[in-house]
Formats: sequence, structure tokens, C-alpha cells
Amino acid sequence: MTDLDPEWRPLTTRKEARVLESFTCTDDHPRTPGGRKLPHDRRWEWEAQRHLRQTSQLLQEGDLLLAGLRSSEVVAAAHLQFDPTNEVLQLFVAAAGVALAGRRQGGNLADQMLAAILAEGLHRATGLRCANLVLTGKIHTRNTPSQLMVQRAGWEPYDAPSSDYQAWGLIVPLST
Repeated sequence: MTDLDPEWRPLTTRKEARVLESFTCTDDHPRTPGGRKLPHDRRWEWEAQRHLRQTSQLLQEGDLLLAGLRSSEVVAAAHLQFDPTNEVLQLFVAAAGVALAGRRQGGNLADQMLAAILAEGLHRATGLRCANLVLTGKIHTRNTPSQLMVQRAGWEPYDAPSSDYQAWGLIVPLST
């Protein structure tokens, strides 16, 4: 761990989640010369940013918001939802993002975020004595950086694209 590595902090309450209300992981909407807002060219980034900013209202019991902090600044965040069923812990990544300042640097921060998500899932699955941890998430079919990030971590697409999104996942067998 270096001084540049974030501290990964789990946030479990809506009050704690308010730290993300101004989190920025994409550029503003483009505008016409007259100032009218145009459609965002990377809609999936805008949707993830909106989701993360609203987690103080979206967080449900059992959910976890994983925030990567440098000093007191949030540099990455992920909203995780858990479903333990029959010796399997399913961890769904509802939204994840890396702050603008941490992007376009080779994916190191994104890889660290995914490793922190895996570590949190393993911790919970072990505590529940699960035989398997199943990580899942949906990625926009045009979101190549996120597809490459999950591929580096061993995830694979497991379903045909639905609308503009494709389901990705990783099964991690645990020794019990």
C-alpha cells in the first residue's frame, strides 16, 4: 500500500452515504452554444454517478456502500447489494465509479476498487459459511473500460445483452 492507495471504508447508513452527494465520476452534459443541455455521450457514466449520488436515499438494510478515500476525498465508490441463499452469497454491484481525478491512469484505482469489492464479499461469505461467492453486475455494452476492468479480475459475460447492458459475473468457490 502506498500513500496514493485509498482507504476503503464501508458505509452502511443513509447518513454516512451523504458523503457521495457531490461525487463526480463523469463530465457534465455537453451543451449547445446557447446553453441547452444535450444528451450525455457516455450515458452509463451519468447513470452510475446519479445512482451513487442518490445512495443516501437508495441504501437498503443489508446494502453496503464501499468508499475509497484519500484524505477525506472520495476517489471511488461502489453500491453493493447482498443476497445469501443456500450456501451462496450473491453480491450485486448496483453501481460503481472512479472520480474524474483518478481516471485515465491505467485502471489502477478501478482495479483496487474491484479488489476491495471482492475482499468485502469474501469476508461476508466466510462469515456466513457460504460454499460460493457469486459476484455480478451489469455493464453497458459500449463501456469498454469497465469491461476490461472486470476481465482483468476474471469476470465473464454470462448472459446475452439485455437492452444496452450485459450481465457479467465471477463465481468464487470457498473452502468450508
